[in-house]
Amino acid sequence: MPAPRRAAAAALAGALLLSLAGCSSDDGDDAGPEPQPDQASTSPSAANPPSGSTTTPDAAPPSLDPADRDRAEIKTVRRWAEAFATSVNDGDRTFAAAAGTMTTEGLQRMSRYTAGDWGRYLPGPLPVAPVGVREIDEDHHVVDACVMTSGWSWASEDDRTTWSTQVDAIALHLVRETGRWLVDGREGSDVECRGVELPRRLW
Repeated sequence: MPAPRRAAAAALAGALLLSLAGCSSDDGDDAGPEPQPDQASTSPSAANPPSGSTTTPDAAPPSLDPADRDRAEIKTVRRWAEAFATSVNDGDRTFAAAAGTMTTEGLQRMSRYTAGDWGRYLPGPLPVAPVGVREIDEDHHVVDACVMTSGWSWASEDDRTTWSTQVDAIALHLVRETGRWLVDGREGSDVECRGVELPRRLW
């Protein structure tokens, strides 16, 4: 082949190689397939609830079984909620109003439960909504409930300034002593309180 033709062929081959190299860099095999919408999403959604969630977005809030509403344990919890507010309003750190609803040990713990409300005024019983009763043993039951831990008390009886509302899940431990159910203490609970309607009864 004459020299000019060889030079032209070499130039053409070089151009083809450059063209192929450009295509490879734009659409390489290691790019992988395009992610699908459900693969790319990292935010919780109705289809993908947060890890550890035990409820679905459409689940109804928990509520107390009608058959449990008149149980002695539930009645004790209601009296305890009233005694909580009465003790704070009276400034009574002996919690005489709660004596008939709590064990001796429970009364000693009461100062911790009321610590954030001293000097304020509760316009009614502490809003507590029982949602279930669990039996630990014959004389030890637990009432799971939702309670308004902030936002119920006023600055004073004449000043209705409140704090921001907060509702927490609690487990109230009740023990049976001399035939009566008494609140012995409380701790956190994993019940879901979103959507639970709390009683807001005024005096």
